[in-house]
Amino acid sequence: MADVSGAHSGPAAGTPGTLGDPGALLASVEALRAACADRLPAIASTLAGLITATEVVAQKVLDEAEGLAAARDRLCQVLVRLRPFVAQSEPGATEACEALAEAAGAISARIEPIVTAMGFQDLTAQHLRAGIGAVEEVRGQLAEFLNLLNVVIAGAAGRSWHVAAKVGAPAVKSPWRQALADELINERAGGR
Repeated sequence: MADVSGAHSGPAAGTPGTLGDPGALLASVEALRAACADRLPAIASTLAGLITATEVVAQKVLDEAEGLAAARDRLCQVLVRLRPFVAQSEPGATEACEALAEAAGAISARIEPIVTAMGFQDLTAQHLRAGIGAVEEVRGQLAEFLNLLNVVIAGAAGRSWHVAAKVGAPAVKSPWRQALADELINERAGGR
């Protein structure tokens, strides 16, 4: 029932302009401090790790494509040296030599798109750097706000890895990930 006496008892707790429950306020400030000290840096670290991971993978693919191009070049050189001898032999050998030349050309046609596709890494890095910048900007603004409240923002030792682990951060040491990747690569290489 509304107060009709005209007496003003002040705004209700939790309404704009009031502090509300001091315990809830302290819990919120602590959550903000933890985010500023630990979680936001862990997210930025994870994003930076993703940049590094994509750079490493892209470089590996480019190295393999370069090796494939070198093998194709050697094949073409051998075919050039072999043609005079094949032309003198049976017609089936000449056809096989032509098929090899076509296959070498097809390899060339497949290498270029692979190299071009690795351009994704640059775009990925740009987007991730923008995300890192946004996270760092939010952290800076949050730090300024907490500083106004005289809240110390020193990171709690050992907590950053916890958040990073939740989001699958490469910054978290996980030897099983590399072992799994190696196993998959070996299966793929052996299955050809």
